[in-house]
Amino acid sequence: MNEPTDASLVSDALTGDAEAFCTLVRRYQDHAYGVALGVLADFDGALDAAQEAFLCAFCDLTKLKDPDRFGAWVCGIARNSAYEIRRDRQRQKSLAQRVAERRDVTEVAASVDAVAAKSEEHRRVRSALLRIHDKDREAMTLYYADGLSYAEISGTLSVSVGTLKGRLQRGRAAV
Repeated sequence: MNEPTDASLVSDALTGDAEAFCTLVRRYQDHAYGVALGVLADFDGALDAAQEAFLCAFCDLTKLKDPDRFGAWVCGIARNSAYEIRRDRQRQKSLAQRVAERRDVTEVAASVDAVAAKSEEHRRVRSALLRIHDKDREAMTLYYADGLSYAEISGTLSVSVGTLKGRLQRGRAAV
């Protein structure tokens, strides 16, 4: 049985078919998570960004100009959500540092990310991901964590396969 196209699922979702949108979520949740993980290098934050992306996509589905590109569109939203989360964390960290300085605290409490890390493996993976440039990390997580093909990743990131291969090579070299 042929799977429905993204365009037909978007069309059905716009008419109120909640299951059609759920199918789109299942189809692209790993992609959106991988993109967000590439930006944040944080498992929990990436999950938050991916969830935010699908919520925004659901609310703004009428704004999607090319329903066949739903996957790339929602991954773009996930990327933007991840960047917003990263900016918010940097602002919070900066505020916490100013508060700590005003109170003459000699040690700043462990960062939210360090507290959220659940295992040594997560810390090692996060450390490795942070050594990689954002664009290379995005490609690495989509390729290795999500198992996407070169063609799928190049479509998701809107880059050529050659550019993608270069990003993967730089990412491998950095790890």
